[in-house]
Amino acid sequence: MLLQLQTAGVYHNKNSLTIPIEMKESYEFHVQKGLILCGDPCTGKSLIAKFIGELLPKRLEINGRTKNVFDDPFVFSGLTEEHKAILIDDVQDIELLAQTFSIMSNDSIVVRRHGKPSIYIPSPRVIVTTEMSIESLMADPRVMRRYHIVELKGCNYSQGQ
Repeated sequence: MLLQLQTAGVYHNKNSLTIPIEMKESYEFHVQKGLILCGDPCTGKSLIAKFIGELLPKRLEINGRTKNVFDDPFVFSGLTEEHKAILIDDVQDIELLAQTFSIMSNDSIVVRRHGKPSIYIPSPRVIVTTEMSIESLMADPRVMRRYHIVELKGCNYSQGQ
């Protein structure tokens, strides 16, 4: 599913955050496993992903800019059954994104503690932010089968404006 949002700018002060969003059409969809927020730099992708994550009881955040982040056997060591989302912020390439497919394809995920697989927990939702183009994401059928894609366009986020 492709959903395009138009952001009119993000405004904030000490006490509040305003994210005006104008939708071309009205949609209701359920994210079964994954959600990708893509778009140009500074369109509020990370802010929106973190906001969505806040709606869920608990989330684990992973820096998508870290090279070979999933090669670390302990990347999920902080994950518990209470976690309902994994937020992978700023994924740089399609191959790192492809490494998330196993998280979503299985009903459970193995969490290593003290060097050994210790618990199997239900797979949480995966929320990804990226600056990859919508065309490159849609060209990969693996991505289209596993993720809802939301493209953010419009005014750049600028602190203090």
